Amino acid sequence: MIKSTMIALGAVRLLVMEPDGELITAQETARATLTDEGQRWIVVNQDKMSADFDQVILHEMAHFEAWKRHGTKIEMHGPEFRSVCREFVTRRASHFCKPD
Repeated sequence: MIKSTMIALGAVRLLVMEPDGELITAQETARATLTDEGQRWIVVNQDKMSADFDQVILHEMAHFEAWKRHGTKIEMHGPEFRSVCREFVTRRASHFCKPD
């Protein structure tokens, strides 16, 4: 069965780059970031792109939705995030969303 998810978060900008230690570290695959102006950015480490790129993006989109629902003070990968993440990620949710 194919799982589909409708995501209505407005504009999300995507930046694929070499790790620079500031926007994205060498250890990170991707990072969701909200600017002070409210822009949504997903920064992707070009050295860690894989066949699961789509799931990585869905994981990062789940951060935006979790912040929208619960505020930006929640734990980065806490229970609020994991719940939303499982709604978004369509493959290997146990890997991309971590179990409770």
